[in-house]
Amino acid sequence: MLTLDHLTVVAPTLAEGVAHVRACLDLDVPFGQRHDYMGTHNHLLQLGDMTYLEIVALDPGSEGPGRARWFGLDNQNAVKADWDAG
Repeated sequence: MLTLDHLTVVAPTLAEGVAHVRACLDLDVPFGQRHDYMGTHNHLLQLGDMTYLEIVALDPGSEGPGRARWFGLDNQNAVKADWDAG
């Protein structure tokens, strides 16, 4: 059985993602963690027992992982174009 565990906002930058969620939902999502193994970082808010709202973006202070990142974050042009398109 499939279960929903994360609702993820993929953003060009973490600051843009946090501002977007704040503007849309009037929520401040706290900093989560850096994912050194993926070269990303996030803000994370627990919504239920096993469900989270996650805002994720490339971590500019991290080196690339040497493999494809999740959510297509390696293609920043596409991430930005999708973001701008809404």
